[in-house]
Amino acid sequence: MKTILIVLAFASTPFPVLAQETSTSMWGKNLLAHVHQMPQIEAARERMNAEAFNRDALRAPLYNPSISAQLENDDTTNFQFGINQTLDLSGKRKTRQQLGTAQYKLAGFSFDVELQSYLGNVLTALAGFEAAARQKDLALAHSENLKTLSILTKRRLENGDLGSVDGALANYALSAALPELADAENAYITAEATLKTLLGDQYRRFVILPGDASWRDSGLVDTKSLVEENPRVVQALQQFQVAKAEVNVAKRNRRADPTVGVIAGRDEGASLVGLNVSVPLNIRNSYKAPVKANARKANAAEFNYQQVQRSTLAELEGALATWRANSAQLTRYKRLISSQENEGLSLLKAQWAAGDLSTADYVQALSRWQESVAAGIQLQRMQRQSLIAWLSSSGQITDWLSRR
Repeated sequence: MKTILIVLAFASTPFPVLAQETSTSMWGKNLLAHVHQMPQIEAARERMNAEAFNRDALRAPLYNPSISAQLENDDTTNFQFGINQTLDLSGKRKTRQQLGTAQYKLAGFSFDVELQSYLGNVLTALAGFEAAARQKDLALAHSENLKTLSILTKRRLENGDLGSVDGALANYALSAALPELADAENAYITAEATLKTLLGDQYRRFVILPGDASWRDSGLVDTKSLVEENPRVVQALQQFQVAKAEVNVAKRNRRADPTVGVIAGRDEGASLVGLNVSVPLNIRNSYKAPVKANARKANAAEFNYQQVQRSTLAELEGALATWRANSAQLTRYKRLISSQENEGLSLLKAQWAAGDLSTADYVQALSRWQESVAAGIQLQRMQRQSLIAWLSSSGQITDWLSRR
């Protein structure tokens, strides 16, 4: 009979109240709006906006005109004025415009990558905080159970129902639970500090996470089609495009542009009008080295793009498999404990009070109960964080939050 009661305690898993609560409507949309106001995201947005001005600078004409003036006053006053303009006959401005556009697109894709990464960290921290809160509640409940056991054991010792060994066992169990409670409280404090760092003082608006159905929503699962749309892959491809644009700019820079000037004035009393043309001679420096250097950088960017593609596909497949495995184990766990939730612990207390269960067996059963509840908390955390990893790897975090 005692063995059956212990099994009942193991199967009994009353989750803390936090797990039964569900997030308010618009939770995901509100979280997205809040994250967009965080300093790190604002800084990323400013970096992206700065590239718009860099793009405008590269679109501007490459050369400004220059003016010259000369005055001589001997027997007669001689003077001349001139205006010079370097002509962009090699098409440098066009390639610079293409580079500016490519860099601006890259800034936008880089912002998306940083936003996805930040959102992934936020969701991971929220799932970690939820688990830490539940672990703290569990450790507190376990220590309270043992404290109650210690008090009742002392009373039964006074009545002669139990021996001194039972009292010692109860005290030993309670003292052993105290470090576990301290560890749980420390983990909770650390998780809370992480959330404050990521979300600021309003983090508690978001600590109640969506219900279980949301964590079974994986979004699209076609990994191959998701690879090309992945923000990191798109970013790597655009880095390759920028590198190719820089090669074109370096090639154009090898070409010398002529400078044309017109002068007008008076010399020895006679009117003076002239035209001058100057062309740089790229003899001492042919500017081949920058072209070769940028070509190698473009090759490196292409190889990096290919590597990001491969690694992203492998990461997506691994993240999806992990989430499915964790979800299956969590479902199995819930099947085991769903029919006897909250019953085993009450039965244990009643059997021990009636003398049908020894103090040693009762203490052991309480430990099994704690381990069972802790296993549920851990499995739920693993399932949620693996889904977050999948959503982050597949670039679907924003879409997932928009549906919450």
